[in-house]
Amino acid sequence: MTEESSADVIIQIAKPVLEQKKLYLITKRAFDIVCSFLGLLILAIPMIIIALIITLDSPGPPIFKQERLGLHGKPFMIYKFRSMRLDAEENGPQWADEQDPRCTHFGQILRRTRLDELPQFYNILRGDMSFVGPRPERAYFYGEFEKYIPGFSNRLMVVPGLTGHAQVNGGYSLEGKSLTAANIAISYAMLGKKVLLIDADMRKPTQRRLWRVEKPTGLCDFLAKISKLELDKVKDLPLWIVCTGTIPPNPSELLSSERMKHFVEESAKVYDYIIIDTPPINTVADAQIVSTYVDGVVLVVKSGDTTQDELNEAIDAVRRAGGNLCGTVLNDLNMKSVKYAYKYKYGGKYGYKYSYSESYEAR
Repeated sequence: MTEESSADVIIQIAKPVLEQKKLYLITKRAFDIVCSFLGLLILAIPMIIIALIITLDSPGPPIFKQERLGLHGKPFMIYKFRSMRLDAEENGPQWADEQDPRCTHFGQILRRTRLDELPQFYNILRGDMSFVGPRPERAYFYGEFEKYIPGFSNRLMVVPGLTGHAQVNGGYSLEGKSLTAANIAISYAMLGKKVLLIDADMRKPTQRRLWRVEKPTGLCDFLAKISKLELDKVKDLPLWIVCTGTIPPNPSELLSSERMKHFVEESAKVYDYIIIDTPPINTVADAQIVSTYVDGVVLVVKSGDTTQDELNEAIDAVRRAGGNLCGTVLNDLNMKSVKYAYKYKYGGKYGYKYSYSESYEAR
């Protein structure tokens, strides 16, 4: 099934006014030099071991280098441990995905633990990068996103970094929200309802991994008008899945676009239920944006981890956005620590029968 809309994405990023004092810049650069030098010194042996494992795991050099754009658009070569096959981009530039099928076996571990970024300490020492700043991208992607997001290149006004706001606040689905969204979608589908599950967590997508979807493109590519939207049908269920696709640098802008709102409105005419998986509501504005054009919001909290203040903050965020709070799911409850008048026991067959990898796999 393919969906294509003629609605335009109206996104404009205003040019910021930067006031970086000389003392701040000197202090920041001194910090980068000292910490990157010490990091390279301390991690020298572990980095050599990683390089040897990469060489044994797949053919090719252990270090991957690629041209990126730095401060004021100046090109520089970024260094990483190679995590993909040598022919990873034989079909042209592609945005890397969290569960990218082009990754080698050891490369998947490197990307999951972010150890592939360690050689960038050398970039920081050289002055190409800093520890904190927007992630550097290739000129190709700057050109593509600038077409639909005027002002996207404002990122080039500052030194790119090893980590930034998106990496820190991306969220890791610790509350089990993505699994809960998938379970709700399955429950409605098992009742014979036509269900669409949308992974709108563009910072740390999970549904693609849960359902073993192989398509590299998805919602982000559709919203940015890079490609058409292809839905994945779940075998034996009236359930369709829209994965995130390539991870964008501007999730909030894409989710707040008229194109996204139009897509949800048109989908509501086709499906009985639409389940949207978003990032944690207390970290970024994405969930609040989505809550304005859905019928209801369900919060997922983790027992023993989510505090009362965090829950209250989440509830307030939904109300401030004008969303309709339907309820809360308490996840990961330790049944042994709570006394109940009645006890129910679910055998292992239930979880196995309805596992995503065995019975319900997207096709």
